[in-house]
Parts: sequence; structure tokens; C-alpha cells
Amino acid sequence: MEDIVCEWIPEAFKATARQEGGDRIVEVTGEGQCPTPDFSVSLEPHPGGIVPRPEALALKLVERPPQGFVPQVITATPLKQEFRVSDAVTTVWIVNIGIEIPVE
Repeated sequence: MEDIVCEWIPEAFKATARQEGGDRIVEVTGEGQCPTPDFSVSLEPHPGGIVPRPEALALKLVERPPQGFVPQVITATPLKQEFRVSDAVTTVWIVNIGIEIPVE
């Protein structure tokens, strides 16, 4: 399991659903504090196989540190990503950092 080095603020996460054509889209936003500028962060489907909670969109947060020399300055790092989901999804679950977000 990869180490998470940024500090993610649970209260800063939000999941908002909207209809787009015939699809339901959930936009997940959040913010953390990373030890340097230029961290790349993303959410990926959680690789756990069968999701034990069908109402939850199970995701994994992935951090990629910058390459080369960067100043050691704690930096606010935003996260924003969209996912197509079924109508059954009522929660976003970021498994590896233990954050659950109700879908609004």
C-alpha cells in the first residue's frame, strides 16, 4: 500500500450529483495540505474486487510527488474529479484515507 504523505481534510470534501443526458455524474472535490508544491493527486476506482457496499462509490486516493528539486513548503492541494455512477450510489467512500462523503 502506498504511503499517503499529504494531510487530507475530511470537512473539505464534497460529492455533488447531476444528470447529464441519461447519465448520473458525481463530482468529488476536496482539499489537502501537501509537503511541497506540485503534487499530482487523483481518485481511482478502489481495486478491492466486489464492493461490499453497493450504495458506495469506492475510490482510492493516489498521490504523485513532484520530480526534481522543489521547496519544502506546505501547500494547499485541491482535488476535483468526476465519475459516472448508478442511481443507487448515495455515498463516496475514499477507502485508503477513511473518508465517506454523502452525495448531495
